[in-house]
Amino acid sequence: MAATAAGQTMESWAALLKSFSCNTTPLIFAGATPALLSGLEQWIGGFERVSLTNSRDGLGRASVMETGVTVQDFSTGSEAVAYLLGQGLFQPRRPLPEDARCLVGSNAGINEDAGRDAGCALSLASPVLPSERDVHQMLAAGKIPQTKSLLSAFPDYAAFRQACGPAGLRFTVDVALADDVAGQLPIEIASAEDWDFYRSLLTDQVLVASQPPSGRRLAIECVVSGNSLIVSPIMQVCFERYWHNTNWIAMSASGNTQEVYGNIISSRAKKIADKLRDSGFRGAFSVEFSEEPSGPRVHRLIPHLSSHSLLSHAVTSLHGGFPLHLLHVAACLGVDIHMPTDKLQARYGLFDDWSVIAIRHNGAQTEMITRAPGSGLYKKEDGALTCVKRDCDWASTVGGHGFFLRLQNAGNYRAPGTLLGLLYVRESAITPEGELTKSAADWIAVFHVEYAGLSISGSSLPAGMTALRRDDVL
Repeated sequence: MAATAAGQTMESWAALLKSFSCNTTPLIFAGATPALLSGLEQWIGGFERVSLTNSRDGLGRASVMETGVTVQDFSTGSEAVAYLLGQGLFQPRRPLPEDARCLVGSNAGINEDAGRDAGCALSLASPVLPSERDVHQMLAAGKIPQTKSLLSAFPDYAAFRQACGPAGLRFTVDVALADDVAGQLPIEIASAEDWDFYRSLLTDQVLVASQPPSGRRLAIECVVSGNSLIVSPIMQVCFERYWHNTNWIAMSASGNTQEVYGNIISSRAKKIADKLRDSGFRGAFSVEFSEEPSGPRVHRLIPHLSSHSLLSHAVTSLHGGFPLHLLHVAACLGVDIHMPTDKLQARYGLFDDWSVIAIRHNGAQTEMITRAPGSGLYKKEDGALTCVKRDCDWASTVGGHGFFLRLQNAGNYRAPGTLLGLLYVRESAITPEGELTKSAADWIAVFHVEYAGLSISGSSLPAGMTALRRDDVL
């Protein structure tokens, strides 16, 4: 940055904002989609994003990597970005200046040397807590209430079920490999058939297991920078199961949830932040809580940007007047923040209800998309969609309307559970019981009508694409 060097300490919010706004060194954010950190270019001079999907129909600031590679060639967006860097295929539409710095919107498989060779000075991936085993051990060492248990390797389903009893796990169990990248969505195991489906992944592997939450799921996102900790509003998260994939379907930020759980969740976040800071962690992390009779317990800790970033970034940018993830970028650039956060944190508590609704392919077949709605502001009337405005973003959302960010266009492929797009609405999409509201379900239904696909199989599938995918593109 022009005015802020790595290793510098900032002690004034005004100085930090001025430093970012006056930045002249190109700062490139590379990722699978332009959904993360949307609008940050309004705060940082020289900021540009490069993504695998041009979700703005050419009207926004998203660029496209001209490589012939799409997210559909990989299981996750992280794998796609890692491949581009590792193979030297980082090719934006215009040449990058020699002094450009690149932030990689990915958390797995990034080789730092390959990133530098591709013109990237650093990545958003953190070497702290790289695996599920590390997360479990850190929470246990800090005596932070969590839902997870560490289970030894098992040769078959019968041995796995035998170990579940003493661990307090009954019926359906969420499992992740102990060596998995921290924060990945778990696999649901409810029967021998589920175990057989994932046999190649689970057999003879140490597992981190937990009971799926029976109550609500709550989430927050935090940024650790220097001696400062900023916490987002509390979000409620709704999950659904699509053909062996358990995926989030909606996230809502509600003032009522904040009032009930704000103090206890903030105190847990501070305790986690202190442990992470002692380990050398800087930047954003998300915590997903399970609502239990004894209070919220940690269900997932995600030490990097995640799907929770979508809503926390939107709410803090619009209502706080200072985006939460501006501090994340500063931390990744090596700038430590040492200033009071009380006033800024208080501004994050003043917000309307906001939600992000995931529009996913809910069919059983893998298809090539033949029709897709474009990004823009929409309203729904009598079961049909009307596009109100194309050239806009989520900040244009008003009551009764929703901003749709398209992530999969015609010509791409959709497997069961594939994330097709994101819908931002200024309302709560989740009931107090943790289910979708009628309005949210109606939004999903009308967008499903707007998408159409042609069923394909076998040799017609692109390289790396399977009929069932465990993860989405974020």
